[in-house]
Amino acid sequence: MQHRLVIIGSLYENVALVKEAKKRGIYTIVCDGYKNGHSKDLADKFYDIDIRDTDQVAEMCAAEKADGIIGSFSDLVFEKVTEIADKAGLKWYVPADKLRYYRDKKAAKDLLRSIGANVPENRLIKADFSDEDVSDMEFPLVLKPVSGWGSKGIVVVRDIAEMHELISATGCETVLAEEYNKGGEYNITAFLTDGTVNVISCGDREKTVSDEHSVPRLSRIFYQKERHYDIIEAARDTLQRFADATGQQYGVLSMQCFYYNGKLTVCEIAGRILAYENDIIGFHSGLNIPELLLDCVYDMEHLKEKLAESRNYVPPEIYARLYFFAKDKKNIANMDNVFELCRFEKLTDDVIFYNEGETVNNSGNKSYFSTFSFTADDKEELDATTRYFYDKMKVYSEDGENIIYPSYPDPTKN
Repeated sequence: MQHRLVIIGSLYENVALVKEAKKRGIYTIVCDGYKNGHSKDLADKFYDIDIRDTDQVAEMCAAEKADGIIGSFSDLVFEKVTEIADKAGLKWYVPADKLRYYRDKKAAKDLLRSIGANVPENRLIKADFSDEDVSDMEFPLVLKPVSGWGSKGIVVVRDIAEMHELISATGCETVLAEEYNKGGEYNITAFLTDGTVNVISCGDREKTVSDEHSVPRLSRIFYQKERHYDIIEAARDTLQRFADATGQQYGVLSMQCFYYNGKLTVCEIAGRILAYENDIIGFHSGLNIPELLLDCVYDMEHLKEKLAESRNYVPPEIYARLYFFAKDKKNIANMDNVFELCRFEKLTDDVIFYNEGETVNNSGNKSYFSTFSFTADDKEELDATTRYFYDKMKVYSEDGENIIYPSYPDPTKN
């Protein structure tokens, strides 16, 4: 009998997943609220249903006689798939009653503390807080919506006066106030089999400060030839304790963390692949990410075999991805430089989210203006290529203004 798979999410990152599923002979059904989603034309069938209407999506799954569901590329999609799978009776790697540990920042940090993991000093703060509520916290502080996603609504405050002034910018009655982390920042990706964590990659994560109160923007992630074994071992230990506490037995588990003076501090743990890194995570680990996600649904033995094969894999190159952001509400008149960068010799992937004539909308579903993946033989070449892209990446508005935010290191990390 042919498998019938529902894929929640139709944007760029799902294209390879649909192609891999069809190559395996799986009937693919793509669903979300984007009528022109990249992967919908590739699927056997698609539905234009807002995934936040989990009852309607669950009813669709039942009507289509689906025997599998996937949605592992964003926090919101992961959250809704967990709810949909529970309602539709489909197998999924996180039960609905454990979702809060992956999506509620306060619940997650409380759990991490309970299992002995290091987390930044943090607490829930109401909009009408008093100075005493944060008198023992060290500035700068990051203010986060409790159930936010994609760095939306996050602001950085340097002192108590700024905190009073800007807490309303989050739009929340209660926010999570967190001390700013020190040290290098890293992305960790893992898959579980039989309750055991298998870390497949560790990427260096770099940010750029765009303005005084915004959280630093992601600007570069790169995966080196030499693995960060000390960080990976510390991350594996923490992820294993987290999985043991939540009961997760298989599927995706990722982490954003900081490592400073031999100490790992957890920023976030998520049940998804980190956005737009599928390709470079795959190259670095010698694995095919869509293949692993499908194995989580239909072929656990094959998943175990592939993870075992990758443990001694040595990546032949450095793999990197650059992220660019544009100023909000600006009209795009000229993208010639972007098109030229797309012809760069060692480019492995590019995603351009806008076209000439469009207006930048940073509050919509386009998290970035563009991203570029490339390879490098060594760190020197990596940095030279990065500088070339940073210098070349310019997009002009109708009045001739370059609307791309500049990229440079976060000075608080130096």
